[in-house]
Amino acid sequence: PATFTGATNLVEVAITDTLIDTFPAATFSGLNSLEKVTLSGGKITTLPANSFTSTALTSVDLSANAITNVELNALVVQPQTEINLASNQLTTLPSEVFQPLVTTLTDGGYIDVNDNPLTCGCDLEWIVNIGPTVALSGLDSACDLHGYSTQEILDFLEYQCSNPPPPPPEPLKQ
Repeated sequence: PATFTGATNLVEVAITDTLIDTFPAATFSGLNSLEKVTLSGGKITTLPANSFTSTALTSVDLSANAITNVELNALVVQPQTEINLASNQLTTLPSEVFQPLVTTLTDGGYIDVNDNPLTCGCDLEWIVNIGPTVALSGLDSACDLHGYSTQEILDFLEYQCSNPPPPPPEPLKQ
């Protein structure tokens, strides 16, 4: 059952620095006016399907938890929705979960994956294939590639993961 039954006009929920490690998918259902959710500094490990379905959502802060898994359809996003998944335990960004989110975030919205222990291999090639990814931030720190631009990381993934790989770039002439 929905946790906030009767609070249909609720606009913001902030629960921080708790020992909450899970919540039912229906926790926020029926909150069609919900714009901002902050559940940071907890012990949440999985973001279940249908966790956040309010079409009014502009900000979801799930930073500093222990999230290892985001289920398919966990979030319904609008082009301007800001999603903070920084400082969690994500090791991968499955395309079936994250690609629909990233491609929807076209009006200033983004997903922040800073400080996650991502395994940055060819499983992230989907990012290259969707073109510019201004909606995804933090690949440099999550991939432990500090000092490299997002574009340099994407170029590397494209080179490493293309089948067959493109020819190496021409050496610079002096």
